[in-house]
Amino acid sequence: MSIGIFVSQTAEFLPGGLVPPIAEELDLDVGLVGQMVSVFAFTVVVSTAPMALLTARIGRKTLVVTAMAVVSLSNVVVAASPGFEGILAGRVVGALAHGLFWAIVATYAVEIVPREKLGRAMAFTTAGGSLASILGIPIGNALGEAFGWRQAFIAVAIVGSLVTLVLWRWLPRIETTKGRRGSSRLKFDRSALGIAMICILILILIVGQTSFGPYTTLWLEEIAGFERATIPIYLLITGVAGAVGAILAGNLYDRYPRITFMASGLLLTAALCLLAVVADDGFSLQLVATSACVSLGFAGLPMMLQARMMQTASPQMRRIAGAVQTTVFNVAIGGGALIGGFVVSGAGVGALPLIAATSAIVTTVLAAAWDALRRRRPAADQDEAPGADERAMLAISTTGSISLPGR
Repeated sequence: MSIGIFVSQTAEFLPGGLVPPIAEELDLDVGLVGQMVSVFAFTVVVSTAPMALLTARIGRKTLVVTAMAVVSLSNVVVAASPGFEGILAGRVVGALAHGLFWAIVATYAVEIVPREKLGRAMAFTTAGGSLASILGIPIGNALGEAFGWRQAFIAVAIVGSLVTLVLWRWLPRIETTKGRRGSSRLKFDRSALGIAMICILILILIVGQTSFGPYTTLWLEEIAGFERATIPIYLLITGVAGAVGAILAGNLYDRYPRITFMASGLLLTAALCLLAVVADDGFSLQLVATSACVSLGFAGLPMMLQARMMQTASPQMRRIAGAVQTTVFNVAIGGGALIGGFVVSGAGVGALPLIAATSAIVTTVLAAAWDALRRRRPAADQDEAPGADERAMLAISTTGSISLPGR
């Protein structure tokens, strides 16, 4: 599943580095071709929760295997399309499958590992997305430069096809959770409030961090005074630090969930605040160490929020909770990048680390306050509260989440 996420995430962002050759071959404006990424993200935002609800009675293994196969096929369609319309059609189909795949995989780990090992399982599964941002896109772009942009999409399709076969052969089958019958009334699931709160935490954290993330290279050049030749080394070091942070958080979260989350949030906040102080001398040990702490602190936070989502959601709500969190993540990524662009044009790129630090500390404080409130509540409001009808949660959560600016 982790490799499947790697392939799916790589497919999402692959066009970002292939826009110039695609525009040149098709004789199109670069800005228009760049919308390949936006169309994909917008499709994920508006379709994931409805798709999860519509497929609720289909076996989850069947959905995982089918979604991975469609992701692979969509990349073949993109590679074979003679015109831009066919490329966009392939991207939309791939986005539909991508959103559904993410939503189901997010809940799958809950069913096949013991509850006390959920954090580690989530860390391992979501590592595929982290690796895609570190290795997948550069590898795809290198293939595009060496063999052509169409071959880059074909390569992703081939790997995705192999993953499909592996999932079909070895992924354990789990039962499909069916909603209650016999009542037409929409009942409120007691885990819905916790799910909504985690969605808010995801929005605040990811919007702040992605307002800075896409402009890291610009910040390194303009504020830190980096030479362009040293930026790949910096990105490799911070990428490795992020992988280490995800592993550490995954292992510690199962035993010390609140302390691990709090420590990660405080480390991220402190390191982001220090960036401006140590960013005067170009490539320096102080800056690299501080940036590594940023990656260490942030890497485990999305995974911990996803694990908390699955622990909070009742069994009847897990599939829709996975769909909603996928939607919220995509909204936050797009909204954060948009906000970052406005800040760069206004206050300047130097303000971005402080915005990211603010989002980190607000997320940490809100999570701590929510935990304290929950500890005072009756046991009936705790995790694994019995669920009712998934449509109630869909009405509550998706209306607000997709109203934010998308990518």
